[in-house]
Amino acid sequence: MRRQRFPDILPQKTQSRVASLLSTLSPELLWQLALEQLDIAIVIKHANGEMIYANQRFCDLIECSKEDIIGRKIEEVLPQKNYEQQKALLEKEREKQLSGKSGVYDLELEVSSGKTKTVRIHASPIFDRDKNYLGSIGIATDVSREASALKAVSNAEALLAAVFHVANVGLCITDSEGKVIAANPAHSKIDGYTQEELVGELFTKVLPPELREDALKLHHEYMAGEWDNISGEWQVLHKNGTRRDVAVSVARLILDDGRKFRVSALTDLTEQKQIERQLRYQAQLLENVSDAVMAVDNDYIITSWNAAAEKLYGWTAAEVLGKKLYPVLPYNIPQRGK
Repeated sequence: MRRQRFPDILPQKTQSRVASLLSTLSPELLWQLALEQLDIAIVIKHANGEMIYANQRFCDLIECSKEDIIGRKIEEVLPQKNYEQQKALLEKEREKQLSGKSGVYDLELEVSSGKTKTVRIHASPIFDRDKNYLGSIGIATDVSREASALKAVSNAEALLAAVFHVANVGLCITDSEGKVIAANPAHSKIDGYTQEELVGELFTKVLPPELREDALKLHHEYMAGEWDNISGEWQVLHKNGTRRDVAVSVARLILDDGRKFRVSALTDLTEQKQIERQLRYQAQLLENVSDAVMAVDNDYIITSWNAAAEKLYGWTAAEVLGKKLYPVLPYNIPQRGK
């Protein structure tokens, strides 16, 4: 069966009316009628930058009438807060079009409601037969919601970056191989190396030589999922050669594309460890002296009781610590203020 053309399936009388109507329309008018029926926003700019045509979809998009925009340059509807930046973008796109290239760019436009819309324009240059640049035709899409979401993500990323740099905890990010991706200033304060000195290096660079091999092996096992947690206390070797005690909390980060990273948070325990060692040393001294030594607080609560005191008074440290001195040693204790 022979396929009929569209005019052939119309009644003869209707065909005559359609032919008569089309014969009265110029090609330019037919072209505009076609553009008006499209479900996309279209704008045409002259070589001088003025908008010479916009279909109703485009007018609805930027909330204005055709009379409001025809003959105006798009720069005239740009918001003032970033006017120069967007104007420079338009000039760059125009230079691209002069060389015959199409382009895609986003513009922020002020609409009649007072809001600012982000419009993405796919623009293509128009040339005559002599290759003279006549202007461009653009298809516009409202991407305000997408732009707002991207801006929120960008703001969140900026906030996280700021937190990373101002955190008092030393933070270090390494890849699955153990190479440093980033290290914050607090981390540099602990080991003495700047971020520039660590990026691209194995994290074991800041560890004592005897720990490096085991630490790297443990890292690979952790990144492979063989360990759920490898947090603990370690030592780092400062750039000046001194050793520092640190508590390390570790988390595994897996991105959507499958890449794995390790985030380590370091807390410097060096001073705390020094105090603990000093206290242990003093406690050992007290335990080894032959004289009975005890200590009480302002309320005469016993806080220390050495082995010689146990031997002299017959009370063990476990029996007297935390108790009042008077019941243990029934001496006349002076009253406060007397």
